[in-house]
Amino acid sequence: MYPSLDDVAKAISKNADSKIQVSGAKALHLLGLTTQVPAQTVYLTDGQSKNIQIGQTILTLKHASSKVMAGAGSKAGVVLQAIRHLGKNHINDRIFDQLSQQLNRHDKQMLRRIVRFAPYWTKPALDKLLAA
Repeated sequence: MYPSLDDVAKAISKNADSKIQVSGAKALHLLGLTTQVPAQTVYLTDGQSKNIQIGQTILTLKHASSKVMAGAGSKAGVVLQAIRHLGKNHINDRIFDQLSQQLNRHDKQMLRRIVRFAPYWTKPALDKLLAA
């Protein structure tokens, strides 16, 4: 029996003294914005890119910039990844409502701290989330 890919990714990042952040596709799934489970397990990292085979599955760690890594390990970071992944033309009221229901006061405070790292086009959606 193999450990979960999430546990492996966390252990690798801890060992390498790096951060990890879920990919946009995984963020959508974690937040309940899609029922589709990503076919590939991809984590963003501020460390080195690498592929790790565990049984028949490959865990991909993909290097990302500090802007993309903002909020790594927090729900606010997951929300930001999901919004980035959706793109500016796919943020709608249903998505907004689902996200706003999942953010508590602490999550919103963290989102306020990292909003400056978000792409410019995300500002209206993030402002709306923070005001809710």
